[in-house]
Amino acid sequence: MGTHRCVLVAILAGLAGVRALAAGADAPRGERYALLVGVRKYDATSELRALKYPEKDMDGLQKVLIDGGYRPENIVLMTQTAGAEETRFLPMGAKVRDELKILLRDRTEADSVIVAFAGHGVQFKDDDQAYFCPVDARLNDKTTLISLREVYQILERCPAGHKLLLSDACRNDPIDSNSRRAVVDLVSASRPQRQPRPKGVAALFSCSEGQLAYEHDALKHGVFFHYVIKGLEGEADSNGDRRINFDELAPFARDRVKDHVRRYFDGREQFPFSESKSNSDDFTLISVRTPVPVPTPFGPAQRKPAEPGPPAKAETSVLAPRVRIIRPEGGTTLKTNRVLVRVEAMPEDEEPVTRIRMFLNGKPAQGQPEQSEKSRDTGGRFESQWLTLRPGRNEIGVEAANRARSSARTTLAVNYDPSPTTSTRRTMPKPGAGQSPYLGLVRHPLMTFATKGVYLGAPHFESPASKAGIKSQDILIRFNGKSIDLWRDYKASLARCSPGQTAKVEVERLGQRLKFDVNLVEGKEDE
Repeated sequence: MGTHRCVLVAILAGLAGVRALAAGADAPRGERYALLVGVRKYDATSELRALKYPEKDMDGLQKVLIDGGYRPENIVLMTQTAGAEETRFLPMGAKVRDELKILLRDRTEADSVIVAFAGHGVQFKDDDQAYFCPVDARLNDKTTLISLREVYQILERCPAGHKLLLSDACRNDPIDSNSRRAVVDLVSASRPQRQPRPKGVAALFSCSEGQLAYEHDALKHGVFFHYVIKGLEGEADSNGDRRINFDELAPFARDRVKDHVRRYFDGREQFPFSESKSNSDDFTLISVRTPVPVPTPFGPAQRKPAEPGPPAKAETSVLAPRVRIIRPEGGTTLKTNRVLVRVEAMPEDEEPVTRIRMFLNGKPAQGQPEQSEKSRDTGGRFESQWLTLRPGRNEIGVEAANRARSSARTTLAVNYDPSPTTSTRRTMPKPGAGQSPYLGLVRHPLMTFATKGVYLGAPHFESPASKAGIKSQDILIRFNGKSIDLWRDYKASLARCSPGQTAKVEVERLGQRLKFDVNLVEGKEDE
């Protein structure tokens, strides 16, 4: 099905110096860098619609850049999936600004930089500014948004010789249809071209003023970004020199997007618009490592997209579930046959996870889940269940599915060694004895993001946190009197404690602040 593309995407790769990268003769060869930001789902309080393909756009761009010679360590990917692995890369406003400034710092005239934004863009009727919406955006507070003017100003101060802005934006009703109120008055069509650009920056917009940009489910991308990626893969190489420059990419994207939207969206219009204030538009954006066959209208060896229509529900999917043993600790070779297993499954698209099934040695696990929760914000599901192992090798299998019957599976091998061991009686360690303190808090795996504090998942079963009453989706704000903004803040404060000590924990739950006095025990906290 085709949908309006409510996305702001900006790619910045430099265009303001000599033709060093294209000619490469006497000028020093610079480094190439990229910052890729994609926001698929917004905080529930933002009233912004979830989007389908920003992360796929950024993943596709990252791949084509690496294939074209960019060093992986020079590419910073900021998406919710990347942020679940390392919180530094959550696409929140302050973090995006920090990473952009870090990336542009200490660049030289020989360098080029690509910065890409994929997510909602908005423009207010009383303001000529265009804004990008990070994951923690609130439309009634412009300080939580990132303005195009701010991005231009940061770029203008960057000494990199090559800078290009590429924007895919549709500001047609980004507000969620389930929203109970209109928080702001927005314009109904994009006008980012009116924003003055600094000298030395070229720009390519996904559509002309007053038009809309489209997504096509058959492409699994926005139409505009699909052809940008195809062009960088080599289809825009009009002169056959295996190099893609701006003068090649801009007309390629313009013609392909225009023809695709006219054919598959009932004759509607989407004309990418380009403009440059640079004299070096033929610098090399990317190198093509292998010759590209003469392309079909939809890329080499690629099927023509299906006509727009209702999307097949079977196309939605879930991320592979994560399985871990909560109790007992000690890895995957155990001295007890009773294990508590926790499973976390998150949706890859918009269809929520509806079922988790556990298997033990190929057969459905017996008994009921010890704990079962679902996340209203993310569509994810979390379950924990006690399993009884047999001696030797055991295989714990998990299947997670959504309402469209799309499923994902994973397994975990566990060894149960029943041979007798010398047991020792464990006693509560004394404070300061040097053991690791354990509270049992867990970060929410793919959560709504708080502007302050850390969203928590369900704490470990029978942990001090669970017994104290801390729950999933609580926001950890303070620990032992210290403000907590990031998970590492909490881990640093916890490391200063000792087993047996009473910790003071403050969380926010549904707008109310709750305080807990929790007795720490010996153990290993989540990383």
